[in-house]
Amino acid sequence: MPALFGLDIEHICWEHFNFNNDLGRYSRRVGRQLAARYCDAVVTLTERDKQYWLKGTSHKSQIIAIANPCPFPPQTDSKINGSNTVLTVGELTKVKGFDLLLEAWVQVNSTMPNWKLVIVGEGEDRKKLTSFINDHNLVDSVDLVGRTSDVSKYYEKADIFCLSSRFEGFPMVLLETLAFGLPVVSFDCDTGPAEILEDTGSILVPRGNIIQLASSLINLMKDESARESISLKAKEKCENYQSENIINQWIKLLER
Repeated sequence: MPALFGLDIEHICWEHFNFNNDLGRYSRRVGRQLAARYCDAVVTLTERDKQYWLKGTSHKSQIIAIANPCPFPPQTDSKINGSNTVLTVGELTKVKGFDLLLEAWVQVNSTMPNWKLVIVGEGEDRKKLTSFINDHNLVDSVDLVGRTSDVSKYYEKADIFCLSSRFEGFPMVLLETLAFGLPVVSFDCDTGPAEILEDTGSILVPRGNIIQLASSLINLMKDESARESISLKAKEKCENYQSENIINQWIKLLER
């Protein structure tokens, strides 16, 4: 921002995370206040985060929500493939909450032993998660597959997706689940899941509630008709996040 003072140049700030988390950095908190006051516009990724900006800053700029686009078009194949697989994707770090998901999976596995959990991603918590899997006899029902250059093949094979994050900025994985018509069980964390999954029938669970996460997964596993209904609605919702729609929102902002 200081580089633009005195210059006739429009300045847009684009928030890539969420207002309530500053990663412990004072500079991030100050930067948000300065952006809200001096930038010509601030773009958030969700409507919920837009409200946090409006309430939490002395803003003079225009604050608008524009989501990220989905990298996949809606897929045409049916999601009921009988693989009995729950998928999750992300870095193996604390923020993604895979430790919470594995605690829930202990309960799920005791009730639905014919289902498998597939975790795609790599990170610093691999050793800790592997120890938990071994200590709780989950080796046969949990697969830590690591990184992949083709995540689409995992979406295609899965029956359910689970997001167990402690917090998010804008979970791109949920956009991808819409494209592949995957029913989702997700913590209702800040920010993104509630808006992305709205009107699809997917299930939001209070953040950190492991018992309810487990029971919601089990109920969805047992209800094939619900999974089929959610799949259809998810693909319809995916149209909102196609690139053309998102580009048009940016063009409207730039032309104002």
